[in-house]
Amino acid sequence: MFEDGDLYSRRRLALRQLRQLLAAAGVTLLVLLLLSNVARFCLLGLQRVMELWGVSLSITGAQLMSMASYSFSMAGAILCGLAIFPDGPARQLPLSVPRRDYLLPAVGAALGLAMAANFLGGLLLNWLGRLGLEGDSYRPALAPGFWPLLLSYLSTAVLPAFFEELLFRGVLLQPLRRYGDRFAVAVSAVAFCICHTTLGQMPTALLMGLVLGVFTVRSGSLFTGIAIHFLYNSFAWVMTVAQWLLPAGAALAFTWNGIGAALILAVPCLVWLRVRFGSVFALAPARDKLLLPGELAFCVCTSIPMLLAVGMYLYTTFSTVTRV
Repeated sequence: MFEDGDLYSRRRLALRQLRQLLAAAGVTLLVLLLLSNVARFCLLGLQRVMELWGVSLSITGAQLMSMASYSFSMAGAILCGLAIFPDGPARQLPLSVPRRDYLLPAVGAALGLAMAANFLGGLLLNWLGRLGLEGDSYRPALAPGFWPLLLSYLSTAVLPAFFEELLFRGVLLQPLRRYGDRFAVAVSAVAFCICHTTLGQMPTALLMGLVLGVFTVRSGSLFTGIAIHFLYNSFAWVMTVAQWLLPAGAALAFTWNGIGAALILAVPCLVWLRVRFGSVFALAPARDKLLLPGELAFCVCTSIPMLLAVGMYLYTTFSTVTRV
C-alpha cells in the first residue's frame, strides 16, 4: 500500500512539474510575441515621426533599426525564459565545444538534411498553395553597397543562428529533456515552427527544428546547433544574392549545384556518424518513466499558456494570409 501511494505521489509531482515547465515555455513564447510587436510598433512610430520632420531613413539605418528590434525581442524572451524556468542557465545553455570528430560530420550531415527539409517544405508549401493558403515567404532585404549587404548577412545568418538556438534548443528544449529527448525535441521544433510567422517558412522550420534538435541533443552542446543554423542561413543568403545578381539561368544552376553538393557531402558524413557513434538519430528515453507518452501529449494539449501562445502565433500567421 505504501509503495502504491508513493508511486501515485511521484506521478502527481511529475505531472505538476511538467505543467510548470510547459507553462514557462508558453509564457516565454508569449513574451517573444509581445516584445516583437512592441518593437515593431515603436519602429513604425519612429518612422512616422521622422517623416513628419522631413527626415529620411537610409537603407543602412533601417537595417540597423530592424536588427536592434529583433535582438531586443529575442534577448528579452531568452532572459524571461532563464528567469521563470526552474532549471538554471548552466543546464539550459550548454555551450561546451563538442568533440571535433562529431561536430564536423554532424554539421555536414545536417546541412544536407536541411537542404532536403527545404525541398520537402517547398513541396508542402506548393500543396498548401493549391488549397488557397498562400502567404508571404521571408526573403532577406538586399541593397547595393558594402554596408547594406554586410548588415543583411548579419541579420539573416548571424543573429538568428545565435539567438534562436539559445531560445529554442536551449531555454525551451533542455528543461524538457527529463521527460525524454524525443518529447523535448518535438515540443521545441513545434515552437520553432509557429514562431516563423510566415506560411512559406513554417514547413521548413518544423523539419529544421527537428534536425537541429536531434544534433544539439546528440552532441550535448548548443554550439552544434548554432554552427548548423549559421551555415544553413549563410547558404540561403548566398543563394538569394546569386538570384539577385546573376541572370535567371545562371542563378538557378548555381542554386541547384549548391544543393547537390550539400546533399552529396551529407552521405559520407552520415556514414561516419553511423559507424563511429551508432544510430545517427537515436534519442534517449525519459530519465524517469513515470509518465506515459499519452500523458505527455495530453499535458501539452491542455496547457493554457501553450495553447494561448500557439493560438496567438497561428492567428498572426493566418491573418497575414487573409491580407494577401
